Amino acid sequence: MAWPTKWLVIIGIILSSLGAALQCLAGSPRLFQAIANDDIVPFLKRFSKSKIFTLSFNATICLLTIMIGSVDHVAPLVSIFYLVCYTMVNFACFLLDWLGSPNWRPRWRFYGKPTSLGGVLVCFSLMIMISWYYAIISIVIAMFLYGYIDKRTKERDWGDGMEGMRAERARDALLKLDNYKNNVKNWRPKY
Repeated sequence: MAWPTKWLVIIGIILSSLGAALQCLAGSPRLFQAIANDDIVPFLKRFSKSKIFTLSFNATICLLTIMIGSVDHVAPLVSIFYLVCYTMVNFACFLLDWLGSPNWRPRWRFYGKPTSLGGVLVCFSLMIMISWYYAIISIVIAMFLYGYIDKRTKERDWGDGMEGMRAERARDALLKLDNYKNNVKNWRPKY
């Protein structure tokens, strides 16, 4: 259904597609260059020197995607990778809230742990519904990248979510000790 004419919808689709394409062509080389500047993946270091290299790499990826020739083959893959990204962002929000990180102060008034956990579950469900085999492939790729980056950045002191979870569990266990009353059977010296 198109109102008042079908040409309004066609023009809108064309303009929004062009806008999204230009946004990707302008934003993704800068993002790729920032990733290369962090020196996490060694073979990407050469892309940190010039924007021409990052733009040409981005254009190559675009051309390879266009050469597939069918949007029906590309759309599920792109959707799955976006959903992996949103799943990880929602999981990071849930983890920061659950750990009680002092620098985590969300300003969205509807935010809560159930909201971010629900976002994780919805994104993961959509990944499985769109294409379960692309979902498995993208999860394996994401796990490989996480493992590689985790192994590569051990010497840097950026902090880690797993360390935060262990510290939070230890803190909770210590705080729960104050709630228990001492008994003759489990008394231990405190000094």
